[in-house]
Amino acid sequence: MLCIGRPHASTATTPIAPAGACTTRPTRVTGVRARDLQSGETSQVELTGLFIYVGLQPNTALVGNLVKLSESGHVPTDNWLKTAREGLYAVGDIRQDSARQAITSAGDGATAAIAAHRYIKEKFR
Repeated sequence: MLCIGRPHASTATTPIAPAGACTTRPTRVTGVRARDLQSGETSQVELTGLFIYVGLQPNTALVGNLVKLSESGHVPTDNWLKTAREGLYAVGDIRQDSARQAITSAGDGATAAIAAHRYIKEKFR
């Protein structure tokens, strides 16, 4: 889906066109090529910035057999990002109630690292 002012359902984007794409260091995004999935019609959409949306489904297959997931497939945690399984922490987009933003995921990582360090100090003195 493409959103420019309003959502354009059934639309896919193809390669991002950075300014200076043929140089060694492109400097900025200048547009995308959009293709209507129903008609096949393509158009060039000029823009100065881009936010890439990858979806809402958490990639929790790796831990699905280790902890019980929420109905939405996320990993429940406490405030220190501990899961129901001892010694296992969940951070970022896989965590239930995450803000789903890169900056908060980085904060989650720092919080979980502190909690894991405390856990290891206590458990393996």
